[in-house]
Amino acid sequence: MLYLYTGKLWLTMLMHFWVDFLIFLQENGDHPGTWNGSTGEWLVAIISVVVPVCIYLWMITGKRKLVMQENSSRILQPLNNNLMY
Repeated sequence: MLYLYTGKLWLTMLMHFWVDFLIFLQENGDHPGTWNGSTGEWLVAIISVVVPVCIYLWMITGKRKLVMQENSSRILQPLNNNLMY
């Protein structure tokens, strides 16, 4: 979604890093653990799940949706022109 809106891959990579970093900040770091409902786990869950869903819902409305449709058409145009029947 971010790539379709901006046309910039580095922003998508930065967002992916940020989500991975937030998950790593949990108490167990990169080791699997169990959910104990601590404040830190709730904070990470909200930031890594609820916030992106809200941003997604906001992005698929209004002018932002039109920008993404135009960018997706621009990105897919070379593929459509090279199709052989």
